[in-house]
Amino acid sequence: MPKTVTKIEKGALQGKNLETVEFPITKVGSLTIEKGAFGTAKQTKNMTIKVSKKMTDKQFKKLKALLKKAGYKGKVKRSL
Repeated sequence: MPKTVTKIEKGALQGKNLETVEFPITKVGSLTIEKGAFGTAKQTKNMTIKVSKKMTDKQFKKLKALLKKAGYKGKVKRSL
């Protein structure tokens, strides 16, 4: 995903059978994630989201909260 993404709409990544999604962002800021953006909980269980190592703890927690609210059940790692 590019750094300039501000909104991930419902069904945006649904049915893509992705194992890894990369978010090169360092600040969550105005990012919004709609419920169901990644598909069902069953689809997201084996998915991993990788974010920048430069992201602060506060921003990382905020991103994880947004993902949880959107129904994401997979892993979130700092590795970019």
